[in-house]
Amino acid sequence: MRDSSSKIWLLVLAVIIIGIVYWRWTNPPKTQYNWSKTYTEGENQPYDFGVFQSMLQHSSKGQFRVFNNGLKSGLPKKNIENSTYVFIGREAFYSDTDIVELLRFVEKGADVWISTEALPDTILQIIGGDDTSLLMGLYFSKQVKVNCYKQEDTAVSFNWKVRSFDKQSEEWEWNYISGTNFNFNAFPRGNVDEGLNYIEYRRGKGKLYLHTSPVLFTNYCLKNDTGFMYLSSVFDGIELKDIYYDLGSRKLRDEKAGKGRGGVTPLSYILSQRSLRWAWYLFVTMLVLFFIFYTKRKQKVISVLPSKSNFSLRFMDTLLALHLKQGNYKYMSELNMGLFMTYLKQKFAINISEIETGNFILIADKSGVSLQSINLLFERYKQIQNSDIVSADMFLELNRLIRQFKKSQKIK
Repeated sequence: MRDSSSKIWLLVLAVIIIGIVYWRWTNPPKTQYNWSKTYTEGENQPYDFGVFQSMLQHSSKGQFRVFNNGLKSGLPKKNIENSTYVFIGREAFYSDTDIVELLRFVEKGADVWISTEALPDTILQIIGGDDTSLLMGLYFSKQVKVNCYKQEDTAVSFNWKVRSFDKQSEEWEWNYISGTNFNFNAFPRGNVDEGLNYIEYRRGKGKLYLHTSPVLFTNYCLKNDTGFMYLSSVFDGIELKDIYYDLGSRKLRDEKAGKGRGGVTPLSYILSQRSLRWAWYLFVTMLVLFFIFYTKRKQKVISVLPSKSNFSLRFMDTLLALHLKQGNYKYMSELNMGLFMTYLKQKFAINISEIETGNFILIADKSGVSLQSINLLFERYKQIQNSDIVSADMFLELNRLIRQFKKSQKIK
């Protein structure tokens, strides 16, 4: 009982510790900020897109739809002339089907605006054309000069410095578009330092805008007037009526696995959310502890009892020893024969009355002992009954015949 109570207290203590750790992890101090490129929809972290999304939704003159399940199901099929597709993130994980859907969307008269640090090669090849080698370049810098223009007289220019942990400035990677030249349908609209980071590509009835510096639209960049002016300049000339805001293309999707179930399983969604992920870990830990401590046997330990002594046999041994000392072999022979007849009754269901009538054939049939041996045993017993004085040899001969019977008997 003491061991069981100690294990329960250890289990309770483990649950309390895990609960404290989980609460602390899911409730960080309000002054804690993550100065890395988080690139999520939150409004607390500096490099999230929460303010950008809110401003975009406020600027929309029609509906503002956020979708996660791929472009084929997220983009409209009709009345798309006044529609605008928006994606912003670290990398655009477009499949071949998504790229085809984007081009269809543009050709029908919609605008597509994409800001990402990694553009798919397929899109770069389409914009560059057959005679142009369009590539993504990369360099590192702590401070950049940003320009955005549609015409020279409407250019917006400002300097932006990287802010990292503990107010330190570190070198970040900056992406730009490079190539020998552009085809006649592509136009430059902005640059970061000397590299082109914003272009406009016309296809069909619509336009495709590519931007390579999404960090310029994060919460930290939009906290001042220069960031807001740059955002307004970037969207200058883009009709913001019906906006389709894509979140699903931020994550790599398996096209084969996504058929029929959206590419997202319940467990993958739980593990993608920090609070749900730690709740899942806590549940699994509690389940393991339960199987460790509560699946053991709860009954009291069964004590080992001493085997019962057979006092009847001990009494018989004492009684036989007493008569043997007095030389009363006849009495001992009759007592031994009485025990033998009781054995026949219990073992072979033979009544003593049948034995007394000399029905030895029944005994031989049930025991498998030869009839000759049985006749000899009972003849020796009759001799002892008819004798006034029984010797030790006669007593031992009877015992030998009884033991021989028990060794050679067979149960049918």
